[in-house]
Amino acid sequence: MKTFDEALEEKLKDLPYTPHLDDVGYNDGVIDGFELGAEWASTSPELINEILTKYRQWAENLPANIFDKWGKEEDDYEKTKERIRKEFIEYLNNSE
Repeated sequence: MKTFDEALEEKLKDLPYTPHLDDVGYNDGVIDGFELGAEWASTSPELINEILTKYRQWAENLPANIFDKWGKEEDDYEKTKERIRKEFIEYLNNSE
C-alpha cells in the first residue's frame, strides 16, 4: 500500500512545471502543489477511503487518553494537530 504522501508525490511529479509557482519564486511551489494535490485527492475516492479506514484502525488501537496526552505535551491546538498527523503517517509507513 502506498501512503498518501507517496501517492501525492507520484501524482505531483506528473504535473506540468508552472513558472513562478514551482520554483523559489513562490514558496518553493508548495502552495501550487498542495492545491493541485487536493484537487487530485478529491477525485480519488478509493484513496480517501483507504486513508480513512487506516486512520480509524489506528485510532481504535491507541490508548483512550493518548490524544489528550499529546495535547498536554504540545500545549497548542495547531501543534497537537501536527503531532497527530505525524504520528499517523509514521504508523502508515511502519505498517507496510
